[in-house]
Amino acid sequence: MIAIVFVIFTAGGTATNAAPGTYWELEALLVDFFPDADRVSYEQLHLTATELSAVEAGLGYRPDRSEWTVFMAWQNEQLSGYAIIDEEQGQHEPITFAVRMRNDAQIDRVEVVAYREAWGEEIRSERFRRQFVGRDWQDRMEIDRDIVAVSGATISSRSIALGARRATVVTRVLAASRGPGLVGATTADARL
Repeated sequence: MIAIVFVIFTAGGTATNAAPGTYWELEALLVDFFPDADRVSYEQLHLTATELSAVEAGLGYRPDRSEWTVFMAWQNEQLSGYAIIDEEQGQHEPITFAVRMRNDAQIDRVEVVAYREAWGEEIRSERFRRQFVGRDWQDRMEIDRDIVAVSGATISSRSIALGARRATVVTRVLAASRGPGLVGATTADARL
């Protein structure tokens, strides 16, 4: 059982419509993301100026923050994958999502953690989310070019695509500069 007891994302604004919902609690998400892991650690990392420049070069824009929490799954003392939980602005409200990646920052899975918009919840569908699997930091993940948007949820679809790509670029830059285990940052472990 994972024993991480902090909240990694904020609830954002208060929506008054019927569709918004929270679909994953942190512990359940990490257990589902990494069922074979012996432990999951996380590191709260502040990007250096060099790392931030590399992220900016990889994305083509400067992200609005320089601090990230990266989860790492370990099996038999070997790194088995990463996850980033992040938010991206939807049409009116933030969308909280999680991206699970292999050691090489290639996407394994994307989940919508909390969706607060009145419509467009269909971005939670397997059909939409499966389009990200196998993509990595070199893929643009552009809507209507690489990713087919959900009809009626183009902004939400674009938000997930932007966030998924950002997760791969941030993970790739951090792993390249700090090593695969992101050694040298503040670490906390949780045993499964």
